[in-house]
Amino acid sequence: MAALRSAVSALALYDEQADEMTAEANENKAVKLQAQLPTIVAAIARIRQGKEPVAPKEGASIAENFLYMMTGEQPTETAVNALDQALVLHADHELNASTFAARVTVATLSDIYSGVTSAIGALKGPLHGGANEAVMKMLIEIGTPERLEAAIQEKLNNREKIMGFGHRVYKNGDPRAKHLQKMSKELGEMNNDTRLYDMSVKIEELVTGQKGEKIQIDNGTLQVPNNPIIPFIEGDGTGRDIWKASKRVLDAAVEKAYDGSKKIAWYEVFAGEKAFDTYGEWLPNDTLEAIREYIVAIKGPLTTPIGGGIRSLNVALRQELDLYTCLRPVRYFDGVPSPVKRPELVDMVIFRENTEDIYAGIEYAEGSEEVKKVIQFLQQEMGANKIRFPETSGIGIKPVSSEGSKRLVRAAVQYAIDHNRKSVTLVHKGNIMKFTEGAFKNWGYEVAEEEFADKVFTWAQYDVIKEKDGTDAANAAQKAAEDAGKIIVKDAIADIALQQVLTRPGEFDVIATLNLNGDYLSDALAAQVGGIGIAPGANINYVTGHAIFEATHGTAPKYADKDVVNPGSVILSGVMLLEHLGWQEAANLIYKVDIPQLENPTKGKALDMMEASPVQGFDSNIVGTSNYEDTAGSEIVIITAGIARKPGMSRDDLVNTNAGIVKSVCENVKKYCPDSIVIILSNPVDAMTYAAYQTLGFPKNRVIGQSGVLDTARYCTFIAQELNVSVEDVRGFVLGGHGDDMVPLVRYSSVGGIPIDTLIPADRIESIVQRTRVGGGEIVNLLGNGSAYYAPAASLVQMTEAILKDKKRIIPVIAYLEGEYGYNDLFLGVPTILGGNGIEKIFELELTAEEKAGLDKSADSVRNVISVVNL
Repeated sequence: MAALRSAVSALALYDEQADEMTAEANENKAVKLQAQLPTIVAAIARIRQGKEPVAPKEGASIAENFLYMMTGEQPTETAVNALDQALVLHADHELNASTFAARVTVATLSDIYSGVTSAIGALKGPLHGGANEAVMKMLIEIGTPERLEAAIQEKLNNREKIMGFGHRVYKNGDPRAKHLQKMSKELGEMNNDTRLYDMSVKIEELVTGQKGEKIQIDNGTLQVPNNPIIPFIEGDGTGRDIWKASKRVLDAAVEKAYDGSKKIAWYEVFAGEKAFDTYGEWLPNDTLEAIREYIVAIKGPLTTPIGGGIRSLNVALRQELDLYTCLRPVRYFDGVPSPVKRPELVDMVIFRENTEDIYAGIEYAEGSEEVKKVIQFLQQEMGANKIRFPETSGIGIKPVSSEGSKRLVRAAVQYAIDHNRKSVTLVHKGNIMKFTEGAFKNWGYEVAEEEFADKVFTWAQYDVIKEKDGTDAANAAQKAAEDAGKIIVKDAIADIALQQVLTRPGEFDVIATLNLNGDYLSDALAAQVGGIGIAPGANINYVTGHAIFEATHGTAPKYADKDVVNPGSVILSGVMLLEHLGWQEAANLIYKVDIPQLENPTKGKALDMMEASPVQGFDSNIVGTSNYEDTAGSEIVIITAGIARKPGMSRDDLVNTNAGIVKSVCENVKKYCPDSIVIILSNPVDAMTYAAYQTLGFPKNRVIGQSGVLDTARYCTFIAQELNVSVEDVRGFVLGGHGDDMVPLVRYSSVGGIPIDTLIPADRIESIVQRTRVGGGEIVNLLGNGSAYYAPAASLVQMTEAILKDKKRIIPVIAYLEGEYGYNDLFLGVPTILGGNGIEKIFELELTAEEKAGLDKSADSVRNVISVVNL
């Protein structure tokens, strides 16, 4: 390129039209250059090889002549076409660096030779046309395909640039490559030497496997490609052990969940001891910039000095990136040793403020000039005369702001809403620190009431009602809010909260607190469910979208390189990362329990039930199994399989996770019980009944969802309690979906044949209706962990008995509608006759306009849930 650049410049000296700027003259110069340049390049190449230059042939094309002058032999038609197409493809390249350089030069009215010389100078660089030379040098250096993989991996490990990947114009792959690749392969095969082609293909496979795309953020929402680049920090001490194990688990889950269509492109960045050893810095600016650029990252434990030395790297990362929320979900996993009796009751999510409080790092050492100035100022200017030993005190400052407090509580309340949580508790020490911790509580209530007025009820509002109308009125207001599904925002003094999370964990759901309180709470809770070794965590800015997921424990250097430390904290933090990306299917695979492991407990339950047969007087054989073959020939199959909604899981994630489980079960039901009637009780039951119907292919009368019978039972129970009468005399129906939009039919409800609207005041009837709609949630709140099971089981027994004994009972169930009530292709709760053939008839009740509007709303809700089912 250097010789070509000099040659073109020199050509101007031999052109009489060099400084003539007419269009005709410039065209003549351009035509001559097209002939001269390949001649010059070929001549220079042959001279370097010790060969005589070859004169061009008359009548040959530019491509043919160039190849002829290079080799001295007539080129094949394949070779000529390949070079011709390559030249065209390289010319068609938008406004690149060399074109831009030429245009800048000629824009000064300089001559065409100067413009081409400028273009060649720009083209020479390895980030432009010179990349081809760099690639060829690399291929020659590697030598053979056998050495290639190790050589490329070494370059990647050394963070060397691999030329040929990444383009300043073509961001999503160079569209010219597929054409050039085809030609290269043909030329290699023609010359019986595909070595360079094969090596190039292999390099592309190796590098592309590690090369991904950036996550973008749009209006606060992550836009995640199928191959997102995720920076990772291996961590200090045991970090290298647990990261290797965690990466294998995360990669395997993604591979399994998406059949290879998605993959994380891990990108190592450095902090801690590895960064210091490599770059002489504990936290290089490049690491911060990489996380800013790629938005989401994960890290192992980093060294945190005590009492001096470098500043905490963990804190520095959070504060430099303004990751103001430390998110710590704490839940129990079956089988993990715990020091408490009921660890399964622990299911909390802690929002810990990350950038303020004493973790702001504003403190001054005892005896220093700085601390003397601070103490002097406090005493002389602020009247702080209660410092007990001023001469020997260190001083720390605890900043707490309105903005910092409100954005944390805002994120916590939004999380509670998005994840169907029941409460947010503001934990503080405001009884002592009124203007910091106390202000945090007050600001938290403010943002909850101002920004989420229709979705929350706060204890601040409770206190106002209590002051004005008394305790009973305040309790009634809170109860009404709970029944309406509102989030209860409350507060707790920190030391009391630390006791109660241990003794009454069911009373806590989402916790929002300042940094130091959050540190104590999260680690204390982790101890209840197995320790910080399996406690995940994340640091998130919910405004910018930036997030770092991390191990929550220390580096444990004495155990490093022994492969003995539990990687659970990083693995579960990785699960949080997958959920943050929206890859719930992969996250669920890591949470998932292997069903065959439950063989013995299942047999134990069956044996326990069988041993009750002499007492209850039945002779049925009860079998516990994890093998579908054992269900062969069953007349009725009841499916309750599915998972409960987890922290961080959206409704759509829950729907599709359970739809996948139901589909798997139904495929086996279809195989082993093809003539059965199937009853569904998986959550959400309307959508799961639809999923079962689509998978099974059974007639509509043999696929039934259980909800109407349960909802009606709850409705009738509340009516009986209101009147203090036997439930045996109460009749009622509930239509619609199994959710907040269900439609209890007051007109069709009676006690001993007497319509209830003549027995119960309208306001009490409305209260009963509302309580019915949230009946399941009421039980969940009272249990603290788990959900209703006895009433659903009794409802299933009633349905099963009606079918097995062909009782032809009128029972409301979820049935497939084809025109009934004006709906088609929809599963909805309606009154039916249940008998030996399953659903034998659907009753269409006459509805008022108000009742029909309610049923339409319920039907729309069911359709919305079904719309996200992806089988």
